[in-house]
Amino acid sequence: MDACGPAGAEALLAHGHAGVAREFAGRGDWQCARVLARSLSAAGDRDGAERLLRPFAAAGWWPAVEALAVLLGEPGIDLVRSHPETLASLLGATGRLDDLLSLARGATGTPAVLRALVSATAGRGRDDEVEAVLREHGDPALLLAEVWERQGRVDEAIALLRPVPAAVPGARAHLAGLLGELLVDRGRPDEAIAVVDELGDPGWQVCLTRARLLIRCGRADEAVAHLTAHPAAAQPWESAPVAEILTLAGRPDEALAALRRGDDSDLLVAMLIERGLLGEAVSIMDDRSRRPADPVPDPWGDLPGPALQGNCVRSAAGGGEQGET
Repeated sequence: MDACGPAGAEALLAHGHAGVAREFAGRGDWQCARVLARSLSAAGDRDGAERLLRPFAAAGWWPAVEALAVLLGEPGIDLVRSHPETLASLLGATGRLDDLLSLARGATGTPAVLRALVSATAGRGRDDEVEAVLREHGDPALLLAEVWERQGRVDEAIALLRPVPAAVPGARAHLAGLLGELLVDRGRPDEAIAVVDELGDPGWQVCLTRARLLIRCGRADEAVAHLTAHPAAAQPWESAPVAEILTLAGRPDEALAALRRGDDSDLLVAMLIERGLLGEAVSIMDDRSRRPADPVPDPWGDLPGPALQGNCVRSAAGGGEQGET
């Protein structure tokens, strides 16, 4: 098992603890190896980055295969050709936009491929072609709205998204949050909060969405009160989103206390590092590294299903990360 998750590994590098990350990477920690490889690559040491990634890729760890393919660039395409979603990201990273547009058309235009297309073409002058491809797939609302937003057509994007949250009950909190963010950016905070309230949903995810929007609207104390009034806020398995809201509200001590009571050791490690408590963070990492390792998946098997946003896109059209190498 990794000694820390993505957030902890990122925090180690961000706060000058590359030596600790290197030590744990040498002990088989993938997340530490991942961030170190990215750092080495950015510094021009591609050979060093490849040396870090190769053992994980050879062991069949698919995220490492993906990272290695991106590092290799053009030569890495053959490693991921059988996985359209990963291939799409690599084509975008290497600037092969014509090939990416071709991949996005037809049956290979999965929600993840379309997401990669929209991301890779930002600011590249290909938005008309991207919109045409999206329309071939039933006008996926979220992605089309993103294209319109970056073109400055924000009011049109808002109008397009207005009916979407109610149309996709399983992801209404996520979708209402996206629409609310657009409204806040346009100086319409009351409308943003109303989008969530109109759902009439007392669920935890809707509560979190409303709290995030309240903070964006400058109403941090109200956000915390709204959050802590919900019964789920006291559950240890919900410590991560509670800590997120408390941090956004400018209450880092309360956020750290929430993580200490909870069971999200990755975010706890990250926050301890950020607060200068490296010794305690390393102690938690040592403990995690002694746990049994997770099974290594078959890198040539099926990838997980489309991300939440990809599913939402298709559903909202009547026909959908990073989470997050």
